[in-house]
Amino acid sequence: MKVTSSIMIKASDEDVYKALTERQDREALVPKTDLPARAELVATVPNSKIVVRERLGRLVGTTTMTIGPSSDGSRVTMDFDFALKGLLGPIRMLLFGRDLQRAYRDSIRALLVRLKARLEGGPIPPAPRVLSRRELTYLCIAMALTAALAALVVEALMLSLAFPVVLATTLATYFVAYVLAMKYAGRRLLTIIDAIRADLGTGG
Repeated sequence: MKVTSSIMIKASDEDVYKALTERQDREALVPKTDLPARAELVATVPNSKIVVRERLGRLVGTTTMTIGPSSDGSRVTMDFDFALKGLLGPIRMLLFGRDLQRAYRDSIRALLVRLKARLEGGPIPPAPRVLSRRELTYLCIAMALTAALAALVVEALMLSLAFPVVLATTLATYFVAYVLAMKYAGRRLLTIIDAIRADLGTGG
């Protein structure tokens, strides 16, 4: 699955390339995270193109950044082609691919806007929201517990039926509840996490 975003920047191709490749400039653009992400530089064409292969758990992707001249500076295009690997990768892509695509589109757009502001000397917007490893663990546990609770409720209502029917229905309920929780309840839980973190930060 692919995500693409472009932006016009009033800066030379050389300055844009430098901001995307030099470590100090790059770290100022990309939000910090303690998630075990790995990135490998695959190819570069000075002042023109950068290709990076990335991996975060089962998610693998290739980011291609293309820099080209425009009438008023440079045009930067960022493509991110990603997939979920593993035995359940295709199923997860089917269930969550569009959600991931939307999230990465927003993230790439935010990075390009920050790059533009940095090179043009404007106010730099805050970095996009990135979960810490602990927050991601809590979120997954919360989703799993929510799904388990839904499955237990269904199981309690069906105890009079044959065991295979109860088991199959319970497992199906858990699966459906987990998917729905991940797709629709995750953002609300992140809002709660942000509120708690802000409250702790202010000593409230």
